[in-house]
Amino acid sequence: MAKGPDRSDQARRAQRAVREDARPGAGRRGFSLLELLVVLGVTWLLIALLMPAFARLRESARRVGCASNMHQIAIALESFARENRNRFPHSYYAGDQRREARPQDMMILNRGTWGDTWDGVGRLYSQNYLSDPGAFYCPSHTGEHPIERYQNFWNRRSRAVLFGNYHYRGLLNLASLPPDPIDRHDRDKINAEHPAGISILADGLRTKSDFSHLTGSNLLMNDLSVAWMVDERQRLYNMLPNRATENWPRSQIWAQLDRGAQHNK
Repeated sequence: MAKGPDRSDQARRAQRAVREDARPGAGRRGFSLLELLVVLGVTWLLIALLMPAFARLRESARRVGCASNMHQIAIALESFARENRNRFPHSYYAGDQRREARPQDMMILNRGTWGDTWDGVGRLYSQNYLSDPGAFYCPSHTGEHPIERYQNFWNRRSRAVLFGNYHYRGLLNLASLPPDPIDRHDRDKINAEHPAGISILADGLRTKSDFSHLTGSNLLMNDLSVAWMVDERQRLYNMLPNRATENWPRSQIWAQLDRGAQHNK
């Protein structure tokens, strides 16, 4: 008769199996190099697909912040006009019979010379209609005029040249080409001459680097509403000079903005 397996041998084998199962990594197999490369490849592909969507979301949020800034400026303009015979702020750069207009410089909020040199919408700050300097700076701006550059200049008695990120129209005589260098900041005349609406404040237009959104611009209209002008083909951006010393095609730029705003209503 065959003799059965020794119970002590069975016990030893069972204990050995328990010890082997208890070892770290026992019964588990690690990733092969090929599997690791596949996982990394899929991860990078997903990131590449999602990054443009995240970038669009961030830009949309910044665009909303930019529109909020323009709403603050609009409220300040309404208060200014109510207390100044229904007139918008004067701009030195609009020119007059003695001085040539310099519309490309209407991003300047303070000219930085002697006397009262706050200019255009900068007067809203110097005259206490708008107290937040951040309202003059677009969250999407990546050019030469971030708010950090001017953080020490926001003293109402400052004599430092101060730029914002928004371009004031200056309200020259819009009906004449070439533009008549006579300031037309009378709000009633502007509304009467342009009942369909014109833009009076836009994204920075001095150079390409001042234009913050690239594919469009928030616009403050003469009725003080804010509109978004879509420009996916970047026609307006391509009109702008590369340097401030180059020719600035004022009439074409503002005409493009007005057409875009009316088209998107």
